[in-house]
Amino acid sequence: KDRCNGQCPINLIDLSIGDNTEQWYSLTDADHPDSEAEVKLGLLLRRKPADKDHDATLRFRVVEARKLPALDYGGTSDPYITITFEGKTKKTSTVFKTLQPVWHEQLEFNTLASELDSRVLVECFDYDIAGSDD
Repeated sequence: KDRCNGQCPINLIDLSIGDNTEQWYSLTDADHPDSEAEVKLGLLLRRKPADKDHDATLRFRVVEARKLPALDYGGTSDPYITITFEGKTKKTSTVFKTLQPVWHEQLEFNTLASELDSRVLVECFDYDIAGSDD
């Protein structure tokens, strides 16, 4: 089972159409209370041609992470990021054997701007190739 390196809830309550931000977010984890792990994310909310289900796209640019806890026996980790928004989860690729992964990947969610769910959960996991915790 893949283990969590940390998580970060993000509140989108003040995000408006056209907003484009990029910043570091702290990843917290009860198993690693002294961890200084962080993930750098860009967020962009933009209009798109409306249909019955959505009129906007929320784009997350997963840039990089740093100071991740070592969860593998070799003193590294095999991290990937998941983002959960409005009941849907998307994930980045896995970067193997590092505590400072770089992704530069975009994850997009379609939404209704007028009904924007203000909660997002960002989680960093350690991929386990063997099927059990490292």
